[in-house]
Amino acid sequence: VATTTDALGGSTTFVGQAYTIANDNLKYVLTLAEAQADVAAGVTYAALDDVTLSMAMSSLSSLSSSDLRSFSGIGGDHIELSGSLSTNYETSDKSWIDMSRLESLAGSLPVDYMVKFTGSGSSSSPYVFDERAQSDVSELNSLFKTNVGTVGNYTNPGQFSSLINDWGLVGISEFMIDSGSVEVSDAMTSAMLDANLLAAMPTANVVLNATNSVLDANGSAWKNKTYLYTTLKDIAELDIDKINLASGTTKVYLELGVSGGDARGQVNDLLQAWVDQNGPNPLNFSLSGASKALVIDNAVAAQLKGSNGTIDSVLLSGLKGLGFTEIDVLVPSGSSQSVSSGTVKIDGTDMSTRIISQETNSHGSNAEFSILTSNTHQVIG
Repeated sequence: VATTTDALGGSTTFVGQAYTIANDNLKYVLTLAEAQADVAAGVTYAALDDVTLSMAMSSLSSLSSSDLRSFSGIGGDHIELSGSLSTNYETSDKSWIDMSRLESLAGSLPVDYMVKFTGSGSSSSPYVFDERAQSDVSELNSLFKTNVGTVGNYTNPGQFSSLINDWGLVGISEFMIDSGSVEVSDAMTSAMLDANLLAAMPTANVVLNATNSVLDANGSAWKNKTYLYTTLKDIAELDIDKINLASGTTKVYLELGVSGGDARGQVNDLLQAWVDQNGPNPLNFSLSGASKALVIDNAVAAQLKGSNGTIDSVLLSGLKGLGFTEIDVLVPSGSSQSVSSGTVKIDGTDMSTRIISQETNSHGSNAEFSILTSNTHQVIG
């Protein structure tokens, strides 16, 4: 038991580790023994405090329903389960996580599970998250009568909706890659980030597998071209270390992922975060020869324009540093967009920009691919 003093001079007695967070509230991380001691001592936590019970996934069987009710009763909010992506914690059927155990414990209590896991010790042989998630599918289907199929065959984020919903039903609120090397498919990464389910520590080596994000099905003009579901903003925030492309890929389309007001500030922050984490290095694709095109929304493009009517040269220079050689701007379908032909030169190198029509297509992005096949590059007008 210890005491901490907040910025206003008040004191709080607690067990475990305390961290100061916004509004002078506190974040507590407790072991099971510490939580049990708090219960026995009659300690309670303020509603605005953030209280986490941290334990090894292998010790989940030692957590009883009574412990969980008591932890919730003193103000507990989260259960952090730590383990390895390679270990089978459900020994009866050799799956990764004992989903039935999680569901039975968390069913009626206002707590959630944060799964923090480690990957492979080898950067060249990462553990594959999609495969481990697949090992739990049978149990989840049995629990919730859903029909999650073969995760490895999924090629767009929408196909993961049932799996993500089932994770929520057992109480999982986040998967955190703590350290080591982990590979996640492009479609699953996008789906999990949209659901605020995936995070990574800076110590982790995260590999994005985009080998299934090819556009061949959209016609021969798209052969050997890839359109990522994971955005540039996602890649920077997750600090993805490498992006694997299908063999023979010649071009990659990547959406910016910025929306709303202050787009210029958001892009500046994104570029600075990348430099802080990776130095002056471009995005790391498995095929360095593939050209990279950044896709941005017309409303965002308008906010990025400099005084000369084109995208700000400082931002262009930063994007060029990431390896982009082209910017494609999405405009509403059927609109008339006044543009002039040409290119923007950065350090003597052409940074091509062009206008494309905003449509919905089979890949799920907002681009009309038949227009993208044009060889005409245009300056944003």
